[in-house]
Amino acid sequence: MFSERVRDTPKDTPAQSYTLGMVDEDTVLEEAMENLKEAGQRIRATQHLMRSEGMTDGENYRDLLTRLSTALAMTEAAYLEARRRRDL
Repeated sequence: MFSERVRDTPKDTPAQSYTLGMVDEDTVLEEAMENLKEAGQRIRATQHLMRSEGMTDGENYRDLLTRLSTALAMTEAAYLEARRRRDL
């Protein structure tokens, strides 16, 4: 869990605080990427289950499927953004 990974170390010098800040930022971005990857997998699994159960044909689930597709696109975009920021 994220809170277990964050260091609560006093910052003595500017160089140390910059280094520690970078470690914490990388930790946050790695955690975000891990969570976003899992979220995308779960959304895809839900979409697959709904399709396999024939829940795509009727009007009853059209809005839900649309929202799942939107959620997946946003999740993937957030993952790519977190990866881009980590690689800066």
